[in-house]
Amino acid sequence: MSHKRLKEHVDAICQARLGSQFPEEGVGKRWTDRFVEKYSDRLSTYNACPLEGVRGRAVNPTTNEAWYELLGETLRTGDNGQPIAQECCWVADEAGFQPAGGTSQEQVIGAAKKRVQHQPRGGSRENITVIVTIGADGSSLPPAVIFKGKAYQSKWKQDNPANAS
Repeated sequence: MSHKRLKEHVDAICQARLGSQFPEEGVGKRWTDRFVEKYSDRLSTYNACPLEGVRGRAVNPTTNEAWYELLGETLRTGDNGQPIAQECCWVADEAGFQPAGGTSQEQVIGAAKKRVQHQPRGGSRENITVIVTIGADGSSLPPAVIFKGKAYQSKWKQDNPANAS
Protein backbone atom coordinates (compact mmCIF):
# COMPACT_ATOMS: atom_id res chain seq x y z
CA MET A 1 0.00 0.00 0.00
CA SER A 2 1.32 3.44 -0.88
CA HIS A 3 1.43 6.38 1.53
CA LYS A 4 -1.33 8.02 -0.51
CA ARG A 5 -3.63 4.97 -0.29
CA LEU A 6 -2.96 4.60 3.47
CA LYS A 7 -3.90 8.26 3.99
CA GLU A 8 -7.09 7.76 1.96
CA HIS A 9 -8.10 4.77 4.11
CA VAL A 10 -7.29 6.54 7.39
CA ASP A 11 -9.19 9.67 6.29
CA ALA A 12 -12.23 7.56 5.34
CA ILE A 13 -12.22 5.71 8.68
CA CYS A 14 -11.79 8.89 10.74
CA GLN A 15 -14.45 10.71 8.69
CA ALA A 16 -16.90 7.83 9.25
CA ARG A 17 -16.24 7.77 13.01
CA LEU A 18 -15.89 11.49 13.76
CA GLY A 19 -18.07 13.03 11.05
CA SER A 20 -17.90 16.83 10.92
CA GLN A 21 -15.42 16.91 13.84
CA PHE A 22 -12.74 15.45 11.51
CA PRO A 23 -10.91 18.06 9.40
CA GLU A 24 -11.86 18.10 5.71
CA GLU A 25 -8.20 17.91 4.60
CA GLY A 26 -7.77 14.71 6.63
CA VAL A 27 -4.71 13.66 8.57
CA GLY A 28 -1.51 15.67 8.18
CA LYS A 29 0.99 15.38 5.33
CA ARG A 30 3.55 13.42 7.39
CA TRP A 31 1.02 11.27 9.30
CA THR A 32 1.79 8.10 7.32
CA ASP A 33 5.55 8.57 7.82
CA ARG A 34 5.08 8.92 11.58
CA PHE A 35 2.72 5.92 11.62
CA VAL A 36 5.28 3.70 9.86
CA GLU A 37 8.02 4.98 12.18
CA LYS A 38 5.91 4.27 15.29
CA TYR A 39 5.30 0.70 14.13
CA SER A 40 8.75 0.16 12.60
CA ASP A 41 9.02 -3.24 14.30
CA ARG A 42 6.18 -4.39 12.01
CA LEU A 43 6.22 -1.97 9.05
CA SER A 44 8.77 -0.55 6.66
CA THR A 45 8.83 1.48 3.44
CA TYR A 46 10.11 0.10 0.15
CA ASN A 47 10.43 1.15 -3.44
CA ALA A 48 7.79 -0.90 -5.20
CA CYS A 49 9.22 -3.59 -7.45
CA PRO A 50 7.32 -4.60 -10.59
CA LEU A 51 6.15 -8.20 -10.55
CA GLU A 52 7.99 -9.01 -13.81
CA GLY A 53 11.28 -9.01 -11.85
CA VAL A 54 10.07 -11.91 -9.74
CA ARG A 55 9.00 -13.85 -12.81
CA GLY A 56 12.47 -13.41 -14.28
CA ARG A 57 14.18 -14.75 -11.14
CA ALA A 58 11.68 -17.58 -10.63
CA VAL A 59 13.52 -20.03 -12.87
CA ASN A 60 16.42 -21.65 -11.02
CA PRO A 61 19.57 -23.30 -12.50
CA THR A 62 18.21 -26.83 -11.99
CA THR A 63 15.01 -26.00 -13.87
CA ASN A 64 16.99 -24.26 -16.62
CA GLU A 65 19.25 -27.27 -17.09
CA ALA A 66 16.30 -29.69 -17.23
CA TRP A 67 14.50 -27.45 -19.74
CA TYR A 68 17.47 -27.20 -22.10
CA GLU A 69 18.13 -30.95 -21.89
CA LEU A 70 14.50 -31.61 -22.83
CA LEU A 71 14.62 -29.01 -25.61
CA GLY A 72 17.87 -30.45 -27.03
CA GLU A 73 16.47 -33.98 -27.02
CA THR A 74 13.25 -32.82 -28.69
CA LEU A 75 15.20 -30.94 -31.39
CA ARG A 76 17.39 -34.00 -32.05
CA THR A 77 14.57 -36.55 -32.23
CA GLY A 78 11.38 -34.57 -33.00
CA ASP A 79 8.06 -36.39 -32.85
CA ASN A 80 8.93 -39.08 -35.37
CA GLY A 81 12.65 -39.59 -34.77
CA GLN A 82 13.64 -36.92 -37.33
CA PRO A 83 15.57 -33.81 -36.19
CA ILE A 84 13.63 -30.54 -36.21
CA ALA A 85 15.09 -28.05 -38.72
CA GLN A 86 16.23 -24.64 -37.47
CA GLU A 87 13.82 -22.86 -39.82
CA CYS A 88 10.96 -24.54 -37.93
CA CYS A 89 12.08 -23.22 -34.51
CA TRP A 90 10.70 -19.88 -33.39
CA VAL A 91 10.49 -18.02 -30.09
CA ALA A 92 8.16 -15.18 -29.15
CA ASP A 93 8.26 -12.83 -26.19
CA GLU A 94 5.92 -10.13 -25.02
CA ALA A 95 6.37 -7.04 -22.92
CA GLY A 96 3.66 -4.85 -21.44
CA PHE A 97 3.92 -1.09 -21.04
CA GLN A 98 1.67 1.45 -19.40
CA PRO A 99 1.37 4.66 -21.41
CA ALA A 100 1.88 8.13 -19.93
CA GLY A 101 4.21 7.47 -17.03
CA GLY A 102 2.78 4.21 -15.72
CA THR A 103 6.27 2.85 -15.04
CA SER A 104 7.29 5.21 -12.24
CA GLN A 105 8.38 3.64 -8.99
CA GLU A 106 6.31 4.44 -5.96
CA GLN A 107 7.25 4.16 -2.31
CA VAL A 108 5.02 1.62 -0.59
CA ILE A 109 4.47 0.32 2.92
CA GLY A 110 4.85 -3.36 3.72
CA ALA A 111 5.77 -5.84 6.41
CA ALA A 112 9.12 -5.17 8.10
CA LYS A 113 12.23 -7.14 7.16
CA LYS A 114 11.04 -8.14 3.68
CA ARG A 115 13.65 -8.06 0.94
CA VAL A 116 11.27 -6.98 -1.82
CA GLN A 117 7.80 -5.45 -1.73
CA HIS A 118 5.77 -5.99 -4.87
CA GLN A 119 2.99 -3.67 -5.88
CA PRO A 120 0.34 -5.29 -8.04
CA ARG A 121 -1.30 -3.00 -10.54
CA GLY A 122 -5.06 -2.78 -10.97
CA GLY A 123 -6.53 -4.73 -13.86
CA SER A 124 -8.33 -1.65 -15.15
CA ARG A 125 -5.15 0.17 -16.17
CA GLU A 126 -4.54 0.60 -19.87
CA ASN A 127 -1.67 -1.48 -21.18
CA ILE A 128 0.20 -1.68 -24.49
CA THR A 129 1.68 -5.06 -25.39
CA VAL A 130 4.53 -5.60 -27.86
CA ILE A 131 5.24 -9.11 -29.17
CA VAL A 132 8.55 -9.91 -30.88
CA THR A 133 9.32 -13.17 -32.70
CA ILE A 134 12.68 -14.52 -33.91
CA GLY A 135 13.67 -17.78 -35.58
CA ALA A 136 16.59 -20.04 -34.65
CA ASP A 137 18.06 -19.32 -38.10
CA GLY A 138 18.19 -15.57 -37.31
CA SER A 139 15.10 -14.54 -39.27
CA SER A 140 12.39 -12.52 -37.57
CA LEU A 141 8.80 -11.40 -37.98
CA PRO A 142 7.72 -7.77 -37.67
CA PRO A 143 6.76 -6.91 -34.08
CA ALA A 144 3.08 -6.88 -33.18
CA VAL A 145 1.75 -4.02 -31.09
CA ILE A 146 -1.52 -4.51 -29.22
CA PHE A 147 -3.36 -1.64 -27.59
CA LYS A 148 -6.87 -0.70 -26.61
CA GLY A 149 -9.09 0.44 -29.44
CA LYS A 150 -12.61 0.07 -30.74
CA ALA A 151 -11.74 -0.28 -34.43
CA TYR A 152 -8.67 -0.50 -36.67
CA GLN A 153 -7.77 2.69 -38.52
CA SER A 154 -5.83 2.34 -41.76
CA LYS A 155 -3.68 5.39 -40.95
CA TRP A 156 -2.07 3.44 -38.09
CA LYS A 157 0.00 1.46 -40.63
CA GLN A 158 1.51 4.62 -42.14
CA ASP A 159 4.99 5.79 -41.10
CA ASN A 160 5.83 2.38 -39.63
CA PRO A 161 9.64 1.94 -39.78
CA ALA A 162 9.57 -1.28 -37.70
CA ASN A 163 6.88 -2.73 -39.99
CA ALA A 164 4.83 -3.57 -36.88
CA SER A 165 1.36 -5.03 -37.31
